[in-house]
Amino acid sequence: MPRTKDYSEEVVLAKAMIAFWEAGMNGVTTRDLSKVMGINQYSVYASFISKKDLFAKALEYYYDKFIEKGMGRPLLADKLGIQNLQKFLNQFTVDNTDKFPRGCFICNTMVDDTNKDKKVKKVIERYQVFIMSAFEKIVQSQHPEKDTAFIKNKTQILYGSLLGLIVRKRHGIEKEDVIGYIEQMMSIAR
Repeated sequence: MPRTKDYSEEVVLAKAMIAFWEAGMNGVTTRDLSKVMGINQYSVYASFISKKDLFAKALEYYYDKFIEKGMGRPLLADKLGIQNLQKFLNQFTVDNTDKFPRGCFICNTMVDDTNKDKKVKKVIERYQVFIMSAFEKIVQSQHPEKDTAFIKNKTQILYGSLLGLIVRKRHGIEKEDVIGYIEQMMSIAR
């Protein structure tokens, strides 16, 4: 008869997410994860199959909780405009390092690029499509008369700027510099 779990998978997944967010896929051992998660290594494998699968699930969890239900909410409006971009970007002026690791777990994973897992790539692609399509709609709302190439170029510049800002946030950046990034990104979108 299988043993019943005496832990919540969501709670231990959230703990694993923080560990991976801080150190990356290769910066954490299964032993480290079991300590952080508060479960034995057997339970890690029983619940999540492998460290790779746990990493992918932690990344998905991050996307759902921190992007779709968190920071990305201003980009989920039915009719996107410049004010949605401003609300989204203003969130980067807040310093949450007392609660969470620096940067964005998904962007950190993109930069690290040590995990070529299909499930990980799928989450990264989901993130990119979400951000890029929202930015595209915002640029289109500002420039309805412009052609597709113009819209695409502005969207890519905005996305690249966002990634640059997130990488800078990971390595420490002064609030004034974040505000400068935001001002430049807003001028790109206008």
